[in-house]
Amino acid sequence: MGVVGVGRIGTAVVNRLKPFGFRILGYDPGQPPGHEKAIGYERTDRLDDLFAQADIITLHCPANNQTRGILDGSGLSRLKPGAILVNTARGELLDDLDALEASLRNGQLAAAAIDTLAQEPPREHPLLTAWRDRSDWLEGRLVITPHNAFYSDHAAIEMRHNAAQTVKILLDEGRLRNQITA
Repeated sequence: MGVVGVGRIGTAVVNRLKPFGFRILGYDPGQPPGHEKAIGYERTDRLDDLFAQADIITLHCPANNQTRGILDGSGLSRLKPGAILVNTARGELLDDLDALEASLRNGQLAAAAIDTLAQEPPREHPLLTAWRDRSDWLEGRLVITPHNAFYSDHAAIEMRHNAAQTVKILLDEGRLRNQITA
C-alpha cells in the first residue's frame, strides 16, 4: 500500500491500514526524519520508488506546485502494472482524464476510485460517459463519488465547532491555524 502524503489525513489512513497487515509505504518530503518510525510505515525518499512497488496508491497531499499533475500520463505510466489508484485528496493531482482512461483501458491501472476531479462540475469526457453508461470494459473498475463522503450530521456539527474555534484563536491570540498556502 502506498500513501502519498503522510500528514494528518495520511497518518490516519496508515493507522487504519495497519491492523490489516499491509506493508505500507509512505512518501512525504515534508515529514521529518523518524516520522515513519513513530507512525509505522516504510518511508520512500522518491515518489517513483513508491509508484513502482505499491499495488494500491492512495493520495493524501495538497495541490501545490510540487504535486499538481503528479499522476498525469507520465506519472500513471510509472505505476506498478495493475495498480489500483485512490484519490480522495485533490483533483489537480490527477488532472488528465485522457491519461486515466488510457491507463484503465491498457491495464496499467486495474481500477481507480476518485472523489474529486480537476474540473468540477466535470466537462464532458469519454471516460466519464463510459462510467455513466456502465460500459463493459469499465464495469467495476472505476468509482467516482462527490468529494463529500465525510458528510454526516456529526461531521457538520464538528466542522462548525472547528470553524468557531479557529476564529476564537485568531481573535484571542492573533494566530491563524490551518492556513493553507499554495
